[in-house]
Amino acid sequence: DGLGRCDIYVSRKEGLEWGKAINLGKSINSEYWESQPSISPDGSTLYFVSNRPGGIGSYDIWKSTLTDEGQWTNPINLGPTINTQYDENTPFMHADGKTLYFASNGWPGFGDKDIYWSRLDERGNFSKPSNLGYPINTFNEEIGLIVTADGNEGLFSSNIKDGGFGDLDIYHFKLPESVKPLPVTYVKGIVKDKETNQLLEANVLVIDLKNNNPVFNDYTSKETGDFIAVMPIGSEYSFNVDAPGYLFNSQHFELLNSQSNQPMEVEILLEKIKVGSNVTLQNIFFETNKFELLPTSVIELNILVDLLKANENLAIEIEGYTDNVGEDKLNQKLSENRAKSVYDFLINNGIDKRKLAYKGYGKTKPKADNNTEEGRRKNRRTEFKITKQ
Repeated sequence: DGLGRCDIYVSRKEGLEWGKAINLGKSINSEYWESQPSISPDGSTLYFVSNRPGGIGSYDIWKSTLTDEGQWTNPINLGPTINTQYDENTPFMHADGKTLYFASNGWPGFGDKDIYWSRLDERGNFSKPSNLGYPINTFNEEIGLIVTADGNEGLFSSNIKDGGFGDLDIYHFKLPESVKPLPVTYVKGIVKDKETNQLLEANVLVIDLKNNNPVFNDYTSKETGDFIAVMPIGSEYSFNVDAPGYLFNSQHFELLNSQSNQPMEVEILLEKIKVGSNVTLQNIFFETNKFELLPTSVIELNILVDLLKANENLAIEIEGYTDNVGEDKLNQKLSENRAKSVYDFLINNGIDKRKLAYKGYGKTKPKADNNTEEGRRKNRRTEFKITKQ
């Protein structure tokens, strides 16, 4: 079922086994040569090498993006910022989603092919490539660099004669600070039914709250229930897990500095939808002493909208809570107004108001110790409770 001399295929892991390899089709493959794929950590951008017409050199690096409908767009050449009149190959997009490593014999270098790196800026433009330098690059050929998620180590191929065993051998090295990717961490988790501990097939969605872009959006398998989501350091993230028939799980990760780079392991216990169940909305945000929803709240509120639309008989009460700082009467009013802001958002997004109620509880039901800032932060919250199913 191939279209050209070399095509790109995809295989999906189904439980513990890999599924059948499927040709990516004419949107990616052509009658020419397509190979050496590398996919961005959010799964939305595919980088690959092709010698198709329309390029700059013999072999160029191209990219395609995945649409909301699950189709790959027509490939775009990365242009003269990356490609030269000669050959570029073995692209590797790091888990930071920004740093691209590749090999080239067109940029100034030491030998036949050298390894370079370039980084995407906030506008989506790549920087001018930089050579990794000696002793990684030599007068011979170096290609195929991959870098560990923590950015500390790399593997590449070289035909260095001294100490090698064959034509192209694999070498390992520690990356110097100057060529490391941006720091990332990851959350590794497993999704289960809260009551039965049954492994669940669930959607895991991680959104960068700085730009509202997804950094991870994938499904766990019912055979394993596990996932690994990479998150670049330097932002805050909305983390949601949902499955049909269950209330979604909401979490918030604050990874603002390099001290936040420790990997996390979580066990997500999803609760079946039933009267009396409640969810704390961890990604609903207000300014201090204000009740207007901040724009970053929309992501999680849309998930709540989807839940209510998918379960037409559900009715909920939205509940607002505060810490114990300030006057009781003001806290009571603030909590009520915040709950009403969520109520109004749901109505404005197509939810029948007969399915909704709201109430403010002020400081009356703390979930944590109000004597610490962390405890007060947990007590300032918005929840919803199932009142009818």
